[in-house]
Formats: sequence, structure tokens, C-alpha cells
Amino acid sequence: MIPLLVVAVTGLLALPSVAGAAVQDVAGIGAFNGVACPSNSQCVGVGIIFTTASSGAVGAAAPLTPASGAVSGGQAVQTIPGTELLSAVSCPSGTQCLAVGENSDASEGVAVPLDPETGAVVAGQSVQSIPGIFMAAVACPSTTRCLGVGHAPDGQGVAVSLDPATGAIAMGESVQTIPGTGGVGLEGVACPTTTQCLAVGENAGRSAGAAVPLDPATGAPSTGQSGQSVTTKGVLVGVSCPSAAVCLAVGWGADQPSVAVPLDPATGMVPSGQQDQTISSQAAKLSAVTCPSVSQCLAVGNDDGDPSNGQAVPLSPVTGVISSGQSIQSLAGTGALNAAACPSATQCVVAGSVFAALGGASLVLSPATGSPTPPLVAPPPPTSTPTTGPATPPTTTVIAPGASPLASTGGNLLPLTVGGGVLVAGGAALVGVTSRRRRKRTAAAD
Repeated sequence: MIPLLVVAVTGLLALPSVAGAAVQDVAGIGAFNGVACPSNSQCVGVGIIFTTASSGAVGAAAPLTPASGAVSGGQAVQTIPGTELLSAVSCPSGTQCLAVGENSDASEGVAVPLDPETGAVVAGQSVQSIPGIFMAAVACPSTTRCLGVGHAPDGQGVAVSLDPATGAIAMGESVQTIPGTGGVGLEGVACPTTTQCLAVGENAGRSAGAAVPLDPATGAPSTGQSGQSVTTKGVLVGVSCPSAAVCLAVGWGADQPSVAVPLDPATGMVPSGQQDQTISSQAAKLSAVTCPSVSQCLAVGNDDGDPSNGQAVPLSPVTGVISSGQSIQSLAGTGALNAAACPSATQCVVAGSVFAALGGASLVLSPATGSPTPPLVAPPPPTSTPTTGPATPPTTTVIAPGASPLASTGGNLLPLTVGGGVLVAGGAALVGVTSRRRRKRTAAAD
């Protein structure tokens, strides 16, 4: 069952472990589960509002400012009636986003078009019920097609092709079961081209992470392809594809360290010469990854050893190892980071919850370091020494990012122009203080 809390949290949380960092404490939402950025000036986060044990919970969305991660000026968190939670969001254009999750009694999946400027349901549209699938993630490779993934009631992985304009199942299509998957089913998806997506999750034996290439037009495995068991170190829960040739997946295991693994999006296999990489200790977990360039990814998660801290780590998409000279960043003030999206090459908006899910949390990080950006140099403390002239206020130096912004992006995918379409992907899985049902991995890893 979903944990239900009554919360009232306000204010701004400072991050003592990283100088100058600031977490946006988003009152009105219990936790963010997904985030996407349809442009370099707009992001949208989705998640859940915890209410009371008698009245249940409801899905929620909020427009976020990429510069700070705060709710956009003049806007507010939006409740999405007819949903119990929203687990992920993807934006195929600057004005169009599609969120997925579960319906109000958690009996089936839902999809709903959202306005990224307000976070509200698009005018004239409504929540669409998608029977036979509990939605975990979504990616939209074009303005006319999205692919949702999740699990069936028995845990087997399933996928469905969706219309981003309405959220309904694409005409002539249906929910597809994915052989070779099971346990938590499919937890993440990204689409490196308009005709190719890669989904990740757990294999049918509940003994390894799994990856499978999918056709976004049908939701079925790509022609000639099937599910691949790719790592025994943990279930794969997030994936991002910075190019048509490489994807990076992240995950965790109940008794294992967090893991990252490069994948071939055409086959779901680990590329020749590469392998899965152990990223952190057994206590830490990675829940989402986003790649703003072909040479840089940023993964986020949480640390069960210190559940008051979220974590971020820059990774190489080619090898899956921690980027040269970098390390895992512990971000005090965040209890769990569940999602990440990069509106530019130098800034990523990450979102989740504060400690113990006592409210939503968001902040802006550098994908190159995993640290808050732009870094701020704190002014010197005031002194009591009297002065004879006019007082000079202390100076705060802002170190600006050095690269120009990328084009519009959303969710877990670098924007790519393929056949005239801008490709975006979204979706993040929950780890730690979770607001989405997850089957615990029971099989022992090798």
C-alpha cells in the first residue's frame, strides 16, 4: 500500500554539505516522481499528494523554472483528479506533455495530457484509463506517438503505444506483454529515434536486470529482438539515450550496490568491451538518469545509510563509470531524488522529496559534477569592526555556466533531430521513500 501522510511544509531548505546550494521545498506535493523539460525555459514535474488514510492520495503536477527548480511564478501545484499518483512525464513538444500513472483506486494505469506552463490537464482533455498496465514510465519519440511501460497485475512487463494529444491508446493498438520480463516488470524507457525505444526493468526469473528494444508504434519488441538479461547486480529502473548508438541504464538491488550499464538500443545488449559498473555502496540506490550530451550523463537517487540525503553522480554514457575526476555528491535537504531532466547542456533539474517524504523537493545540478549550479561563493561573515565610510555590501560571485543551451528536451533523453522530429523521453522510477508500488527484488544476485 502507498504510505499516506498529512504534511504541511513551507520554506527553503539550505544544503549545508554543498556551499551555496538550495533545495526548493515545494509545498503542496508529497513527492515528485518524474520531471521533463519541453524547453530551456520550462520544466514540469509530476508526483503525488499524500492526504489521509481515509481519503487516499491523488496525482499532482507542477510547472518548474529551469533556472532554480522552483514552481514557476504565478503558478501552483495542480491536483489531477481521477489519479492516485503520476509516475512519469514526457514532452514531445514545447507545448505538449504526457504524464502516466495509476487511477484513483490503483486498479489500472492512466495517461493524461498536461500543459507544461501550468501543470494542469490540457483544456478539453481528460484522464484516460489504460487497463492491463500499471504505468511506470513514458517516452515520446514524436509529436504523434508516445510509449508507456510498466507491469501487468502478475508483474510481467507490458508496454502500450499512446496518443500524446489525448493519452488514449493509439488507434488500432493494445497493451503488449513483453516476454522475458517479470518481477517489477518494466520501469524505464527512452527513445533514441522516432522508430526505436529501449525499455529496462527486471527479467522473468527475478534474477537480473533486463532490457528490451521496443517499437513505439506498437509497444511490441522490435522485429527480431527479445528481452536481454544484462546485469545481476540489480534491477534496472532508469534509462537515457544520448545518441542512436548508446543508452545508459541505472538501477539497484535490495542487497546489492547501485549499478550503471551501457546498452545498445538496437538489441538491449551490453556493447562489446563494456560491462555493468558498480557505482556505490549497498546502502545507496540510483533511481533515474538523464544524458544532456553524448559524453555526459547524470544519475540521481538516495542513500539508505543516511536517508536524509539524496545523491547525484556524473557518469560516462559510453562506459557507465563515474566521470573522470568526479564523485558521488550527497545533497542534504533531499531525502530521495527520483527524477532528472536537462533543459541545457550545463543544467539539470532534479526532483524528489525531502526527508521522509515530507514534501516535494527540486533543485538544479551540473551534469558534469552533480553539484548545484551555478555555484555560489558565499560572502564573508559580517564583523563588528566600526567603519568611517559608507558601508560596502558583501559581494556574491556567480560563476556562470560556460556552454550555450541545447534545444528543447524532456525527461531522460538528449534532443535529437531525426527525420524532422525532436525526440524526447521521460520517466523515472522511485527508490527509497517511494510513492509508487514496487515489488522488492527477492532473488539473490550472483
